[in-house]
Amino acid sequence: VGEGRAEDRHIVLVRERVGELLRLAIDIEDSFRGYLLTGRPQFLITVQGAEVQLAAEFERTSALLEGRFIRQSDLAGVEQQLKDFLSSKQELIRKVDQGQFDEVMHYVRSGQGVQLADALRAQFRKLEDQLDEDIAQYNETDRGLSQIAFRALLAAVAGTLLLGWLGAFVLARLATATLSTSEPPNSVKC
Repeated sequence: VGEGRAEDRHIVLVRERVGELLRLAIDIEDSFRGYLLTGRPQFLITVQGAEVQLAAEFERTSALLEGRFIRQSDLAGVEQQLKDFLSSKQELIRKVDQGQFDEVMHYVRSGQGVQLADALRAQFRKLEDQLDEDIAQYNETDRGLSQIAFRALLAAVAGTLLLGWLGAFVLARLATATLSTSEPPNSVKC
């Protein structure tokens, strides 16, 4: 049971890392939109540091996976999609900075960015679903092991009670058998 709980905790840690990656993707999108709407460079702080953050987060997540749970290829696919997503936002920001605002607005109106974001969110949902299935599987295994342990304990208690009852029965039979075969001490013989 203890090993199953450790695996369960490990899956939860992996799920938290995947959640951090999703949060970073949302932050990239929000930063881009904030910059596009206001033109203020402070919105670009997240986008500018995102490459380093992405690399660090994917490294942490990969280290936690160690060939377990979701496949490394699934994570690599999400990593590539997230890098492509970031690159597209960085390219759009460069175009805005170069005065190609109409081209950027055409891209935004086309819905391509929303499609990229939706595809990325779908990949994250797929990863989270896989991790949730793994958590449910470990929980089911824990429940099964707990039931086996409970039944074994119940059988041990029942066995102990049965042995106690048999011991008491045998002692009572021995005591009554001894009393019935022995002569009373003050009996008169005829």
